[in-house]
Amino acid sequence: MLIGAPLAAYLALRWGSAALAHASALAIIYCFAWFGGKVEAQSSVFLFLSILMGAMAAGSRWLHAQDRPFAGIFYGWFTAGALLFFAIAGYLPWFGAENGNGGIAHRVVWLAASGAVLALGRFDRHSLVTSIGVIGIIAAICALLSDLGLDLLAAAGVFLVCAVAALIAGLMLRNKKSAA
Repeated sequence: MLIGAPLAAYLALRWGSAALAHASALAIIYCFAWFGGKVEAQSSVFLFLSILMGAMAAGSRWLHAQDRPFAGIFYGWFTAGALLFFAIAGYLPWFGAENGNGGIAHRVVWLAASGAVLALGRFDRHSLVTSIGVIGIIAAICALLSDLGLDLLAAAGVFLVCAVAALIAGLMLRNKKSAA
């Protein structure tokens, strides 16, 4: 897998194969996860993997901007991998602590990173990256609410209030746009 995944990624870009691009991107993410699991389960390893996966996403974004066929697939999957590894790092022991984890500070950074991914996806008009940003925001908010001690019903209430506020804001913007 360690040899086949990068080779498949190269061939996907060379041949212009969407199916091979999806499979090889997932295989590369699997290789990163395998490496993270084989090494000590410390947050620093997954933070490093997250940064490395983010760099690969940036490279794929650059290739996508150069109109390379199917580089956008790698851009989306590597962005998902970067956020996933960052999320995993928040639940592992931090730098030698026995039972500690990233806690609320990690969740806030995760929320900000997901918001940045959402904005980047909207800027690039890349639906997969935008979707990953939305999913990241939802997961970070759920983790933050859990860390704050809210039960499932209270968290659902928070999401309900946010959804109603977003609906009202959207309707107000729509009415303002149609009046102009």
